[in-house]
Amino acid sequence: LRSSQPQSGNERLLVIVSHLNHGASVIETEDDRAKLAELNSKAAEHSLKKAAHKAALDYSAMGIQLLGPHGWQDQYALSHELHVAATRAAFLHGELEQSERYLNEIYACAQSPIDRVSAHISQIEIYLAQNQLTKATEVGWAALDDLGVPIMESLPTRISPQVISTLPRMTDAR
Repeated sequence: LRSSQPQSGNERLLVIVSHLNHGASVIETEDDRAKLAELNSKAAEHSLKKAAHKAALDYSAMGIQLLGPHGWQDQYALSHELHVAATRAAFLHGELEQSERYLNEIYACAQSPIDRVSAHISQIEIYLAQNQLTKATEVGWAALDDLGVPIMESLPTRISPQVISTLPRMTDAR
């Protein structure tokens, strides 16, 4: 034991959260359940960074379960965080249907376009991984539209490409 290396704080977190999760069924107060859900969120984030996708999926799913059916209403930010982690972890673990279910829940419950950005990004990554470039592009266009970013699909008819090519080079980065 003396020669073994001590665990890092994050590794200890994973061990502690795993043990607490085993006893989650006896947690009685919503506040304690929310605290354990927060720990699961941190454990999922750490697991994703370490490419432990199955563990990240398990931690995020447990966090979502701990928040219960009213998680989005009672703990919006934490529920959003857990669903984003679950989406990524499920996708990276090869559970595309499960990832899609988490994505749909984010789309349904997100309160603002900014909160939907993470879902759009994940959806684009999933389509790119499946070589569905047209669908990925469509999600990108939809995301920009959701954010209120106007995008022209074609050049205005009154300006020819030749005229555009003669315009001075832009210098203002804004």
